[in-house]
Amino acid sequence: VDGDSVGFIKVIHSTSKANQATANPEFLNLLKRLGLERYYPRKMGTEDFHRIYQTSVHDSQPSKDSELPFYFLQRLLTVDYRVRYLTCKEASKPGVVPAPNTSAEDHEPSDSFDDFFSDLDEEARESASRESHVHPMDLQMAIFHCADDFMRQYLSSKLAFCQFALPLLVPNPCTSQIEFPLWSLSQIKKSWKGTVRSGEQTRISSHNNKLICQAETPIVSFLRIGSSPSSSKSQLLNALLSKQKHDTFFHRHCKGSTKDCFLMKGVVEISWYLPRGGDDDSFNGPVAFCNLHGDARDHEPQLQFLQEISAVNVVLVSESYQSNKKGRKILHNLWQSQRPLVCLFTEKESIAAGQSSQNIRIGIKNRNEAELMGELTKTIRDLVEGSSTLVSLNACMGTARQCGFLVDEDAEACVTAKETAITLVNLLKKEKLSEIKSQLLPLHGKLWHMSRKKDKELTRLQEKRNKSIEHHRSQIELEKSVIRRKQLDKCSGWGFLLCSSPAILLESQ
Repeated sequence: VDGDSVGFIKVIHSTSKANQATANPEFLNLLKRLGLERYYPRKMGTEDFHRIYQTSVHDSQPSKDSELPFYFLQRLLTVDYRVRYLTCKEASKPGVVPAPNTSAEDHEPSDSFDDFFSDLDEEARESASRESHVHPMDLQMAIFHCADDFMRQYLSSKLAFCQFALPLLVPNPCTSQIEFPLWSLSQIKKSWKGTVRSGEQTRISSHNNKLICQAETPIVSFLRIGSSPSSSKSQLLNALLSKQKHDTFFHRHCKGSTKDCFLMKGVVEISWYLPRGGDDDSFNGPVAFCNLHGDARDHEPQLQFLQEISAVNVVLVSESYQSNKKGRKILHNLWQSQRPLVCLFTEKESIAAGQSSQNIRIGIKNRNEAELMGELTKTIRDLVEGSSTLVSLNACMGTARQCGFLVDEDAEACVTAKETAITLVNLLKKEKLSEIKSQLLPLHGKLWHMSRKKDKELTRLQEKRNKSIEHHRSQIELEKSVIRRKQLDKCSGWGFLLCSSPAILLESQ
């Protein structure tokens, strides 16, 4: 390659790096604040935090932003639900302001009552200019973007243990490409009891324990059109899932929340309601709930995906939709679709029931929460029971591909590993376990049992005729060495067992 070509390549490389840097400077600045820039993109593995430090054994609080990821992962390691409310020590009490030093002259009354309320706007501008603390969900998603496939699977499994919602669709903050991280959800198992209602009594019809990505469930999607400062989708979902006993979805009133969260825009989270077989179950079977963060008008690909997989669509609608053509078009498409639609009007207190049993209107302004949740739960339950749309996450993979999303299971390494694993499992099912052990585990079997028998004899030494205990011990040790030599002769040339076992099975096919 000549010098001109090298110079041209350098220019192209620097230009691409500049484009990446200007793609989302806010995200890159966040990575720098958290000390994660060296892990992006997807360079963080489980070995990066499976370490024991002094902070690992003490319940302490991080003192600076760069410590947040480590504290987050350490708390997640111990399945501590407080991981979602993690902030720095200085920012943990945002309402507390240090008292100024005052002198005796300062205790004198002010010149006028108006002086006490003056310059309020100026102080507000000053406080607004300060850099706010890192939003807890920005921290979680920043780590998710830096994590490799195994780390993502670990994160999702631990978040599921904490009964938190999991990312289902994740927009890349630098490329705007949307990812469907199915593989990270593939190891999550859930248990539930199916029930059948007969009158006022509930009877358990089935017990289930399976991988949640294989379970076929109805999906209820929650969307928002316009801004709704008085109502929160996430809070409504928490009330549906746990009757406000647990914040499955992070919302604006959670500890540490700020209005500056930007990595959650366009993210679709998923969680499941799983009945326990009691009379107070809200739903008779498992129901998946999806939550699209942000205004649905700004996230058309995610909206299209949810329309395809959902059994019921629930939309929070503000007054602004009436003057917005895009919002009206989205509502019109949802209304025309074959899937039931529930519209929650944030500025309406009461609305007359419509004529359609598939399209429901509910006013939620100034409503009693218990009454509202009872009505919403009954509405969704009736619509879900009348719907035949049951979808598993594995089945959603095809829809994600049609929408142009990146599916992590389509990666070459993942595809190859999956095919090999399926082949090995099928081969193992064809042969008896004893035969497989004799082929792949040569140190087991008769020689192993003989060696263990000699170990027992060593712990129960006795005098035999004219042989002393020491003589008996040396004889047993000699017999053990002979057995060991036979074991080594039997497995010589096998090499490393973990590497050779799959090859041996595949060759024997």
